[in-house]
Amino acid sequence: GDGGVRLNLADEAGGGVLRVLVSGGYAEVHNDEVIVLADHARREDEIDLDRERADLAEAMADRDRYGADDVRRAHYDNTVRWCQQLIDYAESHKQGV
Repeated sequence: GDGGVRLNLADEAGGGVLRVLVSGGYAEVHNDEVIVLADHARREDEIDLDRERADLAEAMADRDRYGADDVRRAHYDNTVRWCQQLIDYAESHKQGV
């Protein structure tokens, strides 16, 4: 699924909390360990709203070069969704922006 993930870091990893936005993939839970395999992931503190907006505009322009029946369009549709997810998250959380 898509959304924010809160990671409580182990003491050996420096402790504290790390927030990551993920899209696609799945999570596996075993005892006290979690493995997340995601199609996209970005640390909350690395989201740059200006960069994400520029990437979104570029992905939309690239996507629009292909017709609706062109399989290459799916790649850009995925990129557009990811950029929009980053923008929505950053605007709603106002952190890392």
